[in-house]
Amino acid sequence: MSGIQAPPGFREMRLVLLQHGGLAGLTGKTGLAMLRHRAGPIVAVIDPDHAGQSLQHVTGIERDVPVVADLAAALPYKPEVAVVGLAPSGGRLPDPVRHDVLAALRAGLHLASGLHTRLADDPKLADARWPDRWIWDLRREPEGLNVGQARAAALPCRRLLAVGTDMAVGKMSACLSLLEAAQRTGISARCVGTGQAGILISGEGVALDAVRVDYAAGAVEAAVALCILAENDRMTPMKFGRQMVATLANADMTIIAYAGHILPAEYPTEVNAALRAFFQQS
Repeated sequence: MSGIQAPPGFREMRLVLLQHGGLAGLTGKTGLAMLRHRAGPIVAVIDPDHAGQSLQHVTGIERDVPVVADLAAALPYKPEVAVVGLAPSGGRLPDPVRHDVLAALRAGLHLASGLHTRLADDPKLADARWPDRWIWDLRREPEGLNVGQARAAALPCRRLLAVGTDMAVGKMSACLSLLEAAQRTGISARCVGTGQAGILISGEGVALDAVRVDYAAGAVEAAVALCILAENDRMTPMKFGRQMVATLANADMTIIAYAGHILPAEYPTEVNAALRAFFQQS
């Protein structure tokens, strides 16, 4: 696919996640998603607020990864790449994280980041990087984009577009869970990440908020969708949901009676049934 591609070998490399203060909050959603869904090794998590505690106790994620206080404490686990697992407001690198980023580069690690701040453009960080190591700033616009041409409408497969009213409602997590369920049942499926977590997990995608809006549809063309609407959603009332359906060519619509805003949590059985029926149409 076109778009952003991970450096060679990234999917299998040993990662340390920089989660400073993010294991128990929304700012850490990128790293938390990687802990849930990344197939490759994660050898340590840095979060001074929870150093020494059980990852499962803090997050509920069933993955045996040590939580340490800083980069020095992570090095004995032999990481190869330091990944900024935070999504702070404004997308800028917090000072405590910057300290461990510098330490990682000076120790010879690669660095991956999905922040709006381009870490490779920082002179101090660039100077700390070893000559044969890379800094992957994935939040950038792919080259050679065109405006949308509805080419996806000609594809034989069915597409599921996850749309939400905010940035942390669980769109990507739901898609990744569906992908894993499809793969377990032998359905050929893939997930195109449009944010930093999805790209870091899959190794490819389009960082859509880095793309000029005129080219956004060309970067991610999605002409077929399933829209699941909640009857009692006060944040996105039904009339707005119907308007969204009307703007999507060939969109299917399912209404979950009595449901509120957070559909997957309130009515998981009904949501899963709607998705299963949608995929069986392919």
